[in-house]
Amino acid sequence: MQWKISGASAQGFRVYRDGQLVATLGAETREFRDSGLRPNTVYSYAVAAVGGAGELLSPPISDATRLPNETTRETRAAFDVVVVGATPGGIAAAISAARLGNKVALVSPSPWLGGMMAGGLTRTDFGSTKSSGGLFKEFADTVRAYYATTYGPDSPQLKASRDGYYFEPRVAKWVFGRMLAQEANISVMLDHHSRDVKKQGNRVSALYVIDLPRMIRKTLVAKVFIDATYEGDLAAQAGAAYRIGREGKGEFGEEHAGELFWDPVARRVQFGSGKGDRKVQAYNYRLILTRRADNLIPFPAPKFYDRSRYLTLLPDIASGRVKNLEQVMSILPLPEEKFDANNHPLGNPSTDLIGGSDSYPEADLWERERLAEAHRQHILGLLYFVQHDPDVPESFRQEARRWGFAGDEFVDNNHFPTQLYVREGRRIVGRAIFTEKDARSLVPERRPNFHPDSVAVADYPIDSHATSPEKNGLLEGFFYLPGTQTQPSQVPFGTMTPLGIEGVLVSVCVSSTHIGYGTLRMEPVFMSLGTAAGVAAHLAVKGNLAPSQLDVEALQRQLLKQRQVICVFQDVPLDHPHWAALQFFGTKGFFPEYEARPDAGITRAQALEWLWKWLQTQKPQLQPAIDDARAYSDLRPDHAAFIAAHSLRHWKILAASRELRPDEPLTAAQATEWLANAVKLLGRHPSFPAWPSTSGVSLTRAQWCQWLYDAQGTAQPTKGPSRSKN
Repeated sequence: MQWKISGASAQGFRVYRDGQLVATLGAETREFRDSGLRPNTVYSYAVAAVGGAGELLSPPISDATRLPNETTRETRAAFDVVVVGATPGGIAAAISAARLGNKVALVSPSPWLGGMMAGGLTRTDFGSTKSSGGLFKEFADTVRAYYATTYGPDSPQLKASRDGYYFEPRVAKWVFGRMLAQEANISVMLDHHSRDVKKQGNRVSALYVIDLPRMIRKTLVAKVFIDATYEGDLAAQAGAAYRIGREGKGEFGEEHAGELFWDPVARRVQFGSGKGDRKVQAYNYRLILTRRADNLIPFPAPKFYDRSRYLTLLPDIASGRVKNLEQVMSILPLPEEKFDANNHPLGNPSTDLIGGSDSYPEADLWERERLAEAHRQHILGLLYFVQHDPDVPESFRQEARRWGFAGDEFVDNNHFPTQLYVREGRRIVGRAIFTEKDARSLVPERRPNFHPDSVAVADYPIDSHATSPEKNGLLEGFFYLPGTQTQPSQVPFGTMTPLGIEGVLVSVCVSSTHIGYGTLRMEPVFMSLGTAAGVAAHLAVKGNLAPSQLDVEALQRQLLKQRQVICVFQDVPLDHPHWAALQFFGTKGFFPEYEARPDAGITRAQALEWLWKWLQTQKPQLQPAIDDARAYSDLRPDHAAFIAAHSLRHWKILAASRELRPDEPLTAAQATEWLANAVKLLGRHPSFPAWPSTSGVSLTRAQWCQWLYDAQGTAQPTKGPSRSKN
């Protein structure tokens, strides 16, 4: 808190917190910093000038922190869904809930919209475009259309955007603003800080926030709340258990858990003790730089400069290990001759403030701002050092001085990014936990764990930034598992639901280990999880249910209607006629590899395997049963369909027959009979408008998936299908 005085000279000052004297300060003091405060709690402060005899020269005033006559003003509003955090994940949650007819509040402690995607991280981290769908693809398509319309279909700007995956922050901000403006059901509340929650039992029923610019306290009542903050603040306020830091190697059997080291030259891991701790991977700001003279703003000098922090760069520069600014930090191109500058593992130091993030997740607002400022000063100091320090070779300094901030970015923040890159905050303890094993397979071509409740996918190499500064040429905590070391993975809905807390969904600080979070912590994943949270909130409101009580398959079907990817395939485009069915059964284990071969024919044996898997998802109490292992003369016990065929025979899905003909193609007539018997066992019977009219037609793999997909939850028939020979 800071103040100015006018009139008579004060001999001192008294500071009051919530009406109680907390400090007596000297005459030259113009600032007070409090301590020992509860995180995420709002306090009222006032300052009074004191004369030489100890008399008050003014009543306690607080003009610096609140507007006159608004010290006790409060408002109350009711919504279906309240989303906290105007991050990309929060925006996706708000939009997906609003489009389904819900009244939504999007609340953010930041005055800026769009989190990291509008705040500096503009080269999207993704593995394959096959993982992109839903609202992130809508965002990318809008970005692409912007560059095509503004600069032309053959422009370098459009080419540099890589189909909308790379963009300028100002464009991301515009796109997010446009998407939100199209939704009349969303109320956006920026610069609103959450103070606390109200609970009824273990269910959150209201959120208390404060509109800081106007100092208005607000109570937001809702049926479902979504935590889309990078820190996990709402979940923590609700009392959710959470993890911070790193698990040990033994806790979940993760190969890369706990202490390890990275050789930045050889680019390989050196394993350490594997012990866990509460260290948090390093944060930074993602800078937007340019060398274009007509848009270049020189880097300002830091307010607080400690040259000694950067001296370790000198021997690396002298040896040639670091040759230019582009090896001090990673500088990669964007549209409009701009560049996204990130940390570089060769830089010692680079833009990461290693160790500066450990206390951030649980810090209060004041401490977080102090830590954010420390990160800003670290980066400005680094830039000043490489451009001006006399011990840096002149040629190096001269090359570095070609760079500056982009003049048309962050114009309301001195051209500096608006969002600290909080790579990892709290991680809730949920009903499921995502670990390294969920994103890594022993066989690179095959999927790791299947998740029948998958609501999103992750598709980026597991990585982590450093937790301790470089020592003996090694970075502790840093690693990167590219290529076949990380596989596209499915993210279960259980990671979004905090244990023991109802009425809250989490779309960013989801339940995972530190290693598992290394592939989840990407903005496209957050947007997918946000979409899942918004749709889940809608279903909970509509059904008057807690999110943990939802029918996850109904959630998946609604997500698939919105073209959300919940299972990655390399050969099934979004416009495939049976895309949704293939996605759905991809989460049930039908496709152990990443190619579905959707238009290939399906054999009777494969069809029976899938039918048996589907029946077990519909009626889990169905147990495998083999009445006579020799019932089929053409099916050996080691055949992949052996158990499925015999179990389906036992449950009278298949007619008694000596021959199964496992390698023959599945015909529509055979499929009709099998599926009719299966749904009869389930107590229902579907109609199938997509079924071929000719009974002898052979089905493709995708068509059989579609039939099973359509069979689920359909109405009673008007007429049963005709029987055919098995």
